[in-house]
Amino acid sequence: MDRQRKARPWVRRRRILLAAFGCCVLLAALLAWISWRTDTAIEKQIAAIRAQGYPATTEDLKKAYPPPPKAENAEERLGKNFHIPHATTSDEEESVLEKAWKTPSRSRFAEELRKNMDAYLTENADTLRKLYEAARQPLGRFPVDWQGKGAEYDFIIRSYKVRCAVDLLACEAIVAVEDGDIARAIESILAQLKLGNTLRDEPSCESQALRYKCHKLTCHVIQRMLGKDNLSDKHLLQLADMLRKGEYPEGLTRALVAERALNLMKCDQPKRYFYLPEADEYIPGSSALFGWALRTEVVYGGDLTFYLSAMAKLIEASQHPTAQATLIGDNIQRELVTFRRAFSMMCLPKNPIRELAHDQVELRETMTAIAAERYRLANGKLAENFSDLTPAFLDSLPMDPFDSQPLRFRSDENGYALYSVGNNLADDGGGNDDVVFRVDHPS
Repeated sequence: MDRQRKARPWVRRRRILLAAFGCCVLLAALLAWISWRTDTAIEKQIAAIRAQGYPATTEDLKKAYPPPPKAENAEERLGKNFHIPHATTSDEEESVLEKAWKTPSRSRFAEELRKNMDAYLTENADTLRKLYEAARQPLGRFPVDWQGKGAEYDFIIRSYKVRCAVDLLACEAIVAVEDGDIARAIESILAQLKLGNTLRDEPSCESQALRYKCHKLTCHVIQRMLGKDNLSDKHLLQLADMLRKGEYPEGLTRALVAERALNLMKCDQPKRYFYLPEADEYIPGSSALFGWALRTEVVYGGDLTFYLSAMAKLIEASQHPTAQATLIGDNIQRELVTFRRAFSMMCLPKNPIRELAHDQVELRETMTAIAAERYRLANGKLAENFSDLTPAFLDSLPMDPFDSQPLRFRSDENGYALYSVGNNLADDGGGNDDVVFRVDHPS
């Protein structure tokens, strides 16, 4: 009896150890089962996307978007000469450009503003020269590093560089317009558009948004040009030819497809995208644990399903007429506000189809204004309506991408305005939310 009593504490300890071991085994089995179910769920999503003919992984993206040949590599063309203009990195120089756009087209720049613009251009004269040299040859497109975070970093850094370069060229163009140097202004506009076109096929919503900005700056410069009396029909034809191939909705479709694949890989391989070396220093393995927990929550919390469903709708919508597509994009944004899941809120683009619609409006209004100026030069008066411009100056009547109706037109004693109904879909006569392209003729 005494021996049995003495053995009992060890028996209890063994039982406790066995129970603890059994719990660990069960926990490990449960975690393995959850990981397997998560892997299976993600693999099914990947297979479904591939079945539609779209890339779903970084390996698929490498095949879909291979590096450009050397002759078409924009990075090779621009090379080390593709510097960031120093002046555009400060708030002061940004305000110079903002003030320039706010100056009415019939007014000359304030003396201090003009001095600042001249100083900005002088400081970056060497960069301008190199940009012009690069723009005189085909620029092609940039290569993309699809490994880990490489693609996203590429897009961000490249977008910043291109934006700074385009701002510099836009400043050069509006100064040339102010000086009446139409040839220099047109050369600057052509260089802007060529730089923007290096992003034409880049599969990134951020890159497409920057391409739209290039168009916007170009259209603003042309708007100032059309208010002058020193434009010939030849100049106007040059401008029209530059803008004719600007609309490219397929670029947005490509961008949405690629971003969906990249974000799906964040769920499939979270450690490559959410590595936290600082946390691992304090708690070894915490990055892997965080990635596993995030992956599991995204898959089982319905976040991934919502994200992929929303992206599928956006991809399909981007291939439909813009007026219909913007409504789909608006519905997704409303659902996102209600759903409020971290992954979807972080990864879903903020209604890129509306950005596409604004880009189409800018281009169509500018093309129509150019056609109206050509008509005015040929007939000595403004066209009374759009039908007078076709087919001699326009191939077809320009449609408003927001409501699929013809763009609106109104004129007064100082000039005329073309406008779209904009986001609110209401004709406000060129005010409120309308997107307006105004041309003022010299008095």
